[in-house]
Amino acid sequence: MRIAVCDDDKNDASVIREYFSRFDAGLSCDVFHSALNLVNTHCRESYDLIFLDIEMKPLNGFEAARVLTADKEKPLIIFVTNSSKYTIQGYEVAFRYLIKPITYEQFEIVVKASLEQIVPKKIMIEVGGKNMMISTKDIFYFEVFDHNVRACTKNDIFDYRDSLKNIEDLLSGGNFIRPHNSFLINLEHVLSTTQSELIMKDNRVISISRKRKDDVFRALHQFLRR
Repeated sequence: MRIAVCDDDKNDASVIREYFSRFDAGLSCDVFHSALNLVNTHCRESYDLIFLDIEMKPLNGFEAARVLTADKEKPLIIFVTNSSKYTIQGYEVAFRYLIKPITYEQFEIVVKASLEQIVPKKIMIEVGGKNMMISTKDIFYFEVFDHNVRACTKNDIFDYRDSLKNIEDLLSGGNFIRPHNSFLINLEHVLSTTQSELIMKDNRVISISRKRKDDVFRALHQFLRR
């Protein structure tokens, strides 16, 4: 996972980098003191998580965030700033918002929530005796099929031995929801809905069971707000 910290205050940037080392020594982060440098670097090799200061020049955090989230590989952005006056505006593009000085306890809560959204980004499946890594964002849905699981993407279909419950547990905290016993769908690939059905981007119509209806629409609403 690629992490960036962007703050023109070197001391504040150092604190966040130190917090990452304290949280997990295996996590490293790139530090930028210019939003413009961050944007240019992200264009070449995207970041998964970015702690981004708002009040910077010549490019401020809001302007940088709009560029960063316009990219196909959207990073999760945590805004950090000295003032609470940006809170409402910040949630237009940010996952979370922290006011300086940031305590380690605040940092830890936000990073744990962020990792639940980001990880896992890929899932390993065994097809024809070979292990394959599939990006979860490319998966439209999983379906139980003849005692196997079928993973459907835009261009491919993979049948392999697993249980839907195991996959659901593996992808918990992400964008996947189970509308009924036979499907686990990716909310990113829902094209439209009715009160009883989900229409996916491949035009597959998936029913929503009565007992799961509230959970499905609650998850969809939260996903759209993000």
